[in-house]
Amino acid sequence: MNLKRFPRDQALIAVAGPFSNFVLSYLFFNIFVVTGIILKTIYSDMFVGIPQDLFASPAIPESPVSGLWFVLVTVSLWGALINISLGIFNLIPIPPLDGSWILRALLPRKAQAFVSKLHFWSFILIILAIQFKLLDLFLYPILGVFGIYSAIITSTFGL
Repeated sequence: MNLKRFPRDQALIAVAGPFSNFVLSYLFFNIFVVTGIILKTIYSDMFVGIPQDLFASPAIPESPVSGLWFVLVTVSLWGALINISLGIFNLIPIPPLDGSWILRALLPRKAQAFVSKLHFWSFILIILAIQFKLLDLFLYPILGVFGIYSAIITSTFGL
């Protein structure tokens, strides 16, 4: 109600959520790379990268501070992957996700009214989209970003 220019300001507010996820993903990824460079310098034979099994804990050689390295590597990797996934997921144009508010601001008035009516059915739409694997189209960019992250890690650490 306090917005001056309603559709535009609402879209800017909606963009703030995914944007913050992308910024956090970038920061976590940089922490992961810096931690990996330090670990590669200390332990030259250690594998630093995105593991094939994301649920497997990284094998960090025993040292007095191995717990610290484990936390830095694990938290920074998961922070990067989860934030990029959340940012892309929030851009899906199904209400109540942020992508629907951005789409609404870009549409003409009549289409905005139609999208507003969809808001009532939004959770059913999300469940149906998950059930019939319609979200796969929107989630493929996540795999692309994982591939880019892997390529950067491979080129950085010479794996």
